[in-house]
Amino acid sequence: MNRKKPPFQNLRNFLKQYNIFTASERKGIVILSAVLLLLMFVLAALKYYEPQEKVVFSELDKTIKQFQELKRADSIAIYSGKKTDTAISKPVVAEVFRFNPNTLTDSLWLTLGISEKQLAVIRKYQSKGGVFRTRGDFKKLYTISTEQYERLHPFIDLPDSISYVKKVTAHQQPVNREKSIAPVYMNAALELEWQQLPQIGEGRAAAIVAYREKLGGYFHIEQLLDIKIINDTVLDVIKPYLIVDAFRVRKININTAGVFELRHPYLEPSLAKVIVNYRKMHGNYTSVEDIKTLGIMRDEDYERLRPYLKVE
Repeated sequence: MNRKKPPFQNLRNFLKQYNIFTASERKGIVILSAVLLLLMFVLAALKYYEPQEKVVFSELDKTIKQFQELKRADSIAIYSGKKTDTAISKPVVAEVFRFNPNTLTDSLWLTLGISEKQLAVIRKYQSKGGVFRTRGDFKKLYTISTEQYERLHPFIDLPDSISYVKKVTAHQQPVNREKSIAPVYMNAALELEWQQLPQIGEGRAAAIVAYREKLGGYFHIEQLLDIKIINDTVLDVIKPYLIVDAFRVRKININTAGVFELRHPYLEPSLAKVIVNYRKMHGNYTSVEDIKTLGIMRDEDYERLRPYLKVE
């Protein structure tokens, strides 16, 4: 009886006939094959276990939101432009201070929160001879919104109403002309009111009002002598008609003011920086007299500046 041969017996014998590798070579082939299989397994595993990159959407969402807000603002501006050509966007308010709209510079208008388009309307009004005589005149400008007027109204350095002295014509005989001159409140009078005084024309009146704006107001009548075109003779003539309304003077809070706000004819810019830097290093001032202890100005200069400073 023939014995049954195991499977693959003929195949094994066939391979042995053509096996030309030594034992060490066969061992190397096995190891190399094992390494290749391991690498293939690792590569396949990495394909399924590749870590997903974490995407941060916060910045993207923020950018999209800003874009949507800009798009909405543009839509509002386009609609407003169709409604009226004089539509003015609401400006951003930087700060508020006492001001006279007749003498305010462009930069200070912008500081108050007035936009460039609104400023252009104001300048056009003034170029045609327009003058703000009362606070109500400022409200009449169509470019100024009710909200802006209510916010700025307490700081407008103009009276609520005014009555003018009737001028004496050349055909009329003046009777005791000096008694017909109304008193002038130095910190509230407009240029036209200053011109009612003897020796005061348009040039001197404009210079007096402009210097008042730089100072923040007059504390003494003699401060008019700081103006080059006002001399002792002119001052002696107009002094009887002047009233110093010092309560209207605009004061600077040295605990909150920056270098820009500390601009004043009686204070050099370099000293303003010292005042602000000292406050930042040592804290708020307890009184105005603390400025004197810094030793940065002469006593006479300090006394001139002191009435314009305050501590809150």
